[in-house]
Amino acid sequence: MKKLVYVYENGNEITHTKYISDKSIKKEAGDSKRVAIYECNELDLEQRLDGFKAGKYITTIAIQ
Repeated sequence: MKKLVYVYENGNEITHTKYISDKSIKKEAGDSKRVAIYECNELDLEQRLDGFKAGKYITTIAIQ
């Protein structure tokens, strides 16, 4: 199953099964000003846990 990984500028990585709203992104962001979104399968998720940058890059969103 593919999952979306939201990588915030402050280093937080949060996994979701679907796209989340802008309101939810702002709640999760904390002090971050940007979030990058990646689409990952199970292997990519395991590689991310090991510190690698894996997955298909989708977009970057600026948080206001």
